[in-house]
Amino acid sequence: AIAAVGGAVVGAAAVLLGLRMKAKAQGEPEKADPDEFTLLPPPNPDWTPGTKPTSPFGGEFETVHIADLRKNDVAPFEFFMTAMGPRMFHLCSTMHPDGTANLAPVCYLGPVSEDDPHIVMGVTRRKNDARPKDTEINVDATGEFVLNVVSSWCCEAAEHTAKRHAPDIDEFESSGFTKVASSSVKPFRCKETAIQLECKVVESVDLQDPDGAQASRVYIAKVVAIHFAKELMADGRSPTNPAIALSKGLKPVILIHPHQRSCVTSAFGDTKARSSYAAEFKACSMSLNDIAKNGDPQAVES
Repeated sequence: AIAAVGGAVVGAAAVLLGLRMKAKAQGEPEKADPDEFTLLPPPNPDWTPGTKPTSPFGGEFETVHIADLRKNDVAPFEFFMTAMGPRMFHLCSTMHPDGTANLAPVCYLGPVSEDDPHIVMGVTRRKNDARPKDTEINVDATGEFVLNVVSSWCCEAAEHTAKRHAPDIDEFESSGFTKVASSSVKPFRCKETAIQLECKVVESVDLQDPDGAQASRVYIAKVVAIHFAKELMADGRSPTNPAIALSKGLKPVILIHPHQRSCVTSAFGDTKARSSYAAEFKACSMSLNDIAKNGDPQAVES
């Protein structure tokens, strides 16, 4: 009986997946369907403190020194990107001082502070091309940019912005994105993305390649405003105490290889270890938000 029920569930899921694929093939717009998100159990529910994790690999390692790749005339790009693991895919919106809007895909970025939210973003130079990209020119001139989270339904349009467009080309128009005015910065937001972060630069650092040429300009920027689709508001939350629910159909795109992308449609819940110290906070009548604001009352001085 259990097998029959299991088979029916699998069969229904296959039918549903088939209908969704058929709809996409017929050109129907993609929907933000919470039913497409799967919450999985933690992968190691029986783990106890002190228990050594078991790797599925044999324990022997290949060691690659980046300098050796250069000696062999091999660019480290592909190897480095796959070693770093999945990276979020964003569109960076900037504006030239003359008012020309620019859009470009970025993946060298991440959060670096939460009390006063800051992010770090790297804009690389093309090899053997000393000219800065439009994104770098515009950010240097204005000190502002907007990060737009790329979801599955707008991935193709986002990828199109990576083409080498002339500086006077408006990538919003060429890619099909709709401009929406920002609230605190001049660069526009992309209406078709579900989350947008307005940022103001506080510092920049240049990184050089082995030949001494500029390889990347790294920006540290303060996040001054975040916009998100109302449908993504987590249950029980409000604009005065917001939280975004990934499970409500965001479907963010991540880069796992220079030629491979993935879409986040599943996640596992709190691990046993995470749940244990979350329980300790609860015993102190403190939420994670309280900890973020006031610190951990059980913190041990080193």
